[in-house]
Amino acid sequence: MDFFEQKTQLLTCLRACIETIGSEGGDDAALAEIRGVVESADFHGGKPEEVRTVLEHCLCQVVDGTLEAADENVQLQRALDLTVLFAARGLVDLPCPLNILNDVLGSQTIEECSVTFAYLESKKAFLYEQGFFAEHKKKNAKVALLRLCNAMVKRLSKSNDTVFRGRILMFLATVLSISDRSGVGLRGQFNTDNVTDYDEEGAEIADAG
Repeated sequence: MDFFEQKTQLLTCLRACIETIGSEGGDDAALAEIRGVVESADFHGGKPEEVRTVLEHCLCQVVDGTLEAADENVQLQRALDLTVLFAARGLVDLPCPLNILNDVLGSQTIEECSVTFAYLESKKAFLYEQGFFAEHKKKNAKVALLRLCNAMVKRLSKSNDTVFRGRILMFLATVLSISDRSGVGLRGQFNTDNVTDYDEEGAEIADAG
């Protein structure tokens, strides 16, 4: 088979795995099936990095296809489950699920984003336990997470979407260390627009009198 036929076979396999993911034994079966397809194929000579790239591209296509499904939320969550599982087991890089999720959020309305972000919140413990944001891992998902969350915060209104903004900040505070470089202001840059006015000493006493 040529490259395009192998890729088509991989896409067909991934779409079939979405239907079984999350069921009893479904995760292991999906991993075994995908590994079998990848090992039998010859993507660019079978080089690990090339195989990862092809698999990540196929996952993007599969996730994108779920956005047009009748039961969009269910299919989307299953497809995202598949990407998270593959990343946890080393089939794709750790940032892959968050990069794909970032693309999904960029195509959705704010209301839809709120529902999709709830999926990420539900996976918080799993992502942390699997070391997605571990400092010792060369290709951790921290930068991808910050990019995703910052992009979302920029889209949200400071007056109308305060709850959603708070959810995003709480999520970041939970999964990232308090000493993380993203939150300590290494350049000494501060929000100078946030001005707090203080009453002069004795002003309240004078007013009361």
